[in-house]
Amino acid sequence: MSAIEAMYADHLHPNEIMDVCAGYGGLSMGLAAATGASVSYVIENEPNAIEVLKVRHPEAERLEDLKEVDWSRVRSPRWMCAGFPCQPWSDAGHKLGAEDPRHLWPWVLRGIVALRPDFVLLENVRGHVKRGLPEVLADLESAGYGGAWSVVSAASVGAPHLRKRVFVLASRHLPAGFMEVKDSGADLADLLPTPRVSDATGAGVRGVGGLNPREAVTLLPTPRASDVGTEGRRASEGFRPPLSQVVLPLLPTPRATDGSNGGPNQRGSSGDLAMPSVVHVDAEAWGKFAPAIERWRLTTGHPVPDATEPGARGGRRLASRFVEWMMGLPPGYVTDVRVPDEKEMKRRLRTQKHSFPIEMVFRAMTNAAVFRLLGNGVVPPQCTRAVQLLLGTVRRSLPAFVTDGLDDQS
Repeated sequence: MSAIEAMYADHLHPNEIMDVCAGYGGLSMGLAAATGASVSYVIENEPNAIEVLKVRHPEAERLEDLKEVDWSRVRSPRWMCAGFPCQPWSDAGHKLGAEDPRHLWPWVLRGIVALRPDFVLLENVRGHVKRGLPEVLADLESAGYGGAWSVVSAASVGAPHLRKRVFVLASRHLPAGFMEVKDSGADLADLLPTPRVSDATGAGVRGVGGLNPREAVTLLPTPRASDVGTEGRRASEGFRPPLSQVVLPLLPTPRATDGSNGGPNQRGSSGDLAMPSVVHVDAEAWGKFAPAIERWRLTTGHPVPDATEPGARGGRRLASRFVEWMMGLPPGYVTDVRVPDEKEMKRRLRTQKHSFPIEMVFRAMTNAAVFRLLGNGVVPPQCTRAVQLLLGTVRRSLPAFVTDGLDDQS
């Protein structure tokens, strides 16, 4: 045992979370709900995600380049969580694994070895189980960590889409080795497809996750980062449709007259329901998906936002606030965040007589940027369930001083 390992062998680090590859912070949000820990560090380099983290975690220290972090200057947390990029392992990608330039696990591991957090929580797509997870678990074991892992779906906490993800809980206080834990899940209703990045473009992407009769559920496509919310080209046979292609035919687009003229069962000139009718006639609007939508509304306590909105060219598109709701986030958590308008600031700089000072100008995020964040994100209650499941499994193998510390958190 090294001197550092001996120093930390019999006590816990401060009950803080370091969120690595944080995105909008969904993983640390779910972890905090399960453990009572607070977010002290966030590491993220995507500009729009950084703006969300600035607003939602103003007290946290922000580090932007994972590959350049000087770990000797960073305080060791009790919890390190990381949802490192899923593209190398995703069934919807090229499946390049460790050869993918977006493969960041070696740099995450470097931080784990340097800081030796008490617990590590990892999240990734289900495809990671077959591609990459054995190597990740071996690396953790070599670093002195043991633990458990499980595949948990968003539907198991009531979400209206499946979105299966693999979660790994590791601790330096556990013996070597990792066990798989089966999640019994929950009774599933007809489900929407899970949000994914490609929902911004509407293009179909080949892979698992579409309709699956073997699970006796009907799935809407999960929100994807690349889905801009328009119908786009139709998905070919064997390809899963994006969320927008399933939702848009179901629901009307909000229109200006809804506020003054809309009423129960009112229809437009082309026979489509006016949006206020959807509020009163959920079953008609959502069809077989109505029970799943209602279940998530009751679970989250948040009303169902309009699922469609007018598009930039007069058509209609999937509403980003609806996808945000599907991901279990508070209303406006991502969609209300404004980002610097660099184009406008450069214009003002050119037209001003004096270069400085120049007032910061902000704008709303583009629809594509919002979908990219949401499609790559984590459903916080899904993470909370995974942590509770895995922690409950390994708890009996933890030393008493660790379990006492965990009890103090609740």
